[in-house]
Amino acid sequence: MKKNPLIGILVHKPKGLKYFDLVSSLQADILVFNAKGIDWKNKRIQGYAWQNNQWEKVISPPPQVIYNRSYISHKGLSNRLEKLVGKGKVFNCMTRFDKWTINDILQKTIMSHFVPDTFLFKSHTFLKLLSSYRKLVLKPSKGTLGKQVYLAEQTPENEYRLYSNIFTEKAISTNELRGNMPTLGNECSKIPILNALINEKANNPAKINTSNKDEFLLKIGQFAQSERFLVQEYIPFEKVEEKIYDIRIYVQKNERGLWDTTAMLSRIGSPTSFITNHSTEIKSVKEILTHSSHLSDKDISLMKGISLLSARTIERKLGHLGEICVDFGIDQTGRPWIIEINGKPQKHIIKRINDIEVTKSLYQMPIKYAKFLVKNKHSHKFSGKNATLINFQDTHFNRLYFYVISYLKDERYLAESNQNKYKPKDNNNSISSKPKSTSHQSLILINSAPIEQLQKIPNIGPKRAKEIVLLRTNKPFTSYECLLRIKGIGETRAYAIKTAQLVSFD
Repeated sequence: MKKNPLIGILVHKPKGLKYFDLVSSLQADILVFNAKGIDWKNKRIQGYAWQNNQWEKVISPPPQVIYNRSYISHKGLSNRLEKLVGKGKVFNCMTRFDKWTINDILQKTIMSHFVPDTFLFKSHTFLKLLSSYRKLVLKPSKGTLGKQVYLAEQTPENEYRLYSNIFTEKAISTNELRGNMPTLGNECSKIPILNALINEKANNPAKINTSNKDEFLLKIGQFAQSERFLVQEYIPFEKVEEKIYDIRIYVQKNERGLWDTTAMLSRIGSPTSFITNHSTEIKSVKEILTHSSHLSDKDISLMKGISLLSARTIERKLGHLGEICVDFGIDQTGRPWIIEINGKPQKHIIKRINDIEVTKSLYQMPIKYAKFLVKNKHSHKFSGKNATLINFQDTHFNRLYFYVISYLKDERYLAESNQNKYKPKDNNNSISSKPKSTSHQSLILINSAPIEQLQKIPNIGPKRAKEIVLLRTNKPFTSYECLLRIKGIGETRAYAIKTAQLVSFD
């Protein structure tokens, strides 16, 4: 009888899996453990395994693959675990992402067009930023589950206000507040949180409210300088039934080792909240589409593409990952904005959209990917039978990349409007910038031009020009996507060639 692979799940507090019924059919043995249960010297791990129809405490040899579900912000433990189980056999090397690091990674890619303007908090520049944007969101650089998120505002009368992460705008009654209580767990856990929210909102609509900018800055500095805070432009998001909402997209590696979108949902915020972390409802994206004035299936496809591109980009910078989730807000023109990318996605809320197949897929996929890793190495460049899979993935990502570009060139995003501040940045490298006018006669015919003329194309030197001549002999270039066939031409360089508007595919 074939022995099941042993998959380890690293957690903070080891116990039996609540969702075991969803993954029990996958023919894999599960060991749930934490770092304290590892005997590094003797290479033994204490944890919980499903035996005799119950979860029992066991001493086990190291698993073949480890799925990290512990909340960690560095790769130290994952690196050490790889020495125990093998290189590339531990995924989710870090799960507590630093927002500033993620912002820095995305700003160097096409995804930058979907990231709100973001800065590190510095006391000497904050008021200048606030004067320019009028409203700014402050949030810790490290994830805090929505805690310590603030909205700063400079009113037309030059009053300076700071609102908490839960409520803004108007005071509401205790009864109204109870009726809009965020869903945070069981009933007992709601009581102290509810009392705190009641006291905070009913007694103090704004945490800071002053006309003295120095006093305002001093009070903000008391908490914002205790740890690294980010300052982000405030974008008024679309509302459904007078409540803002977000779209969460789960991205996971599948049984073939490829990134895929496996689930979506929408979190509905409180009526007076500017964030959705403490949601009052969870709805399916299908429900939101029927109520939204701006959101469309095309926007959902775009967000899926951005999520997949983000997953691959972040993994290449941070290390081996197996899942993330991307939260989008939708502005009042229908444009999606990346609110946050999470390295440890909460899965339990997916059950509330009442789709058993989606829920099952979301929980099963990491185990399926772990089983893939049992027999395969983790690498961006596979060989042999897996080379076809990676080529397929690369081709898919290249198509997504150009799909995003074409979406950005939609006239909705190019239209200049004095009432819309949230268009892409207008600079020389921006996709939103108007292309240079180029006559057809001055275009370089990539399928017939001599080597000397091909070298006038950005990023094309003598060696690549010769390669173009060889490639076009076998198969002509028909689009900018085809440029990725050229060795050394990736997404960034292909994008530069496209925006130069010098190439003709006639």
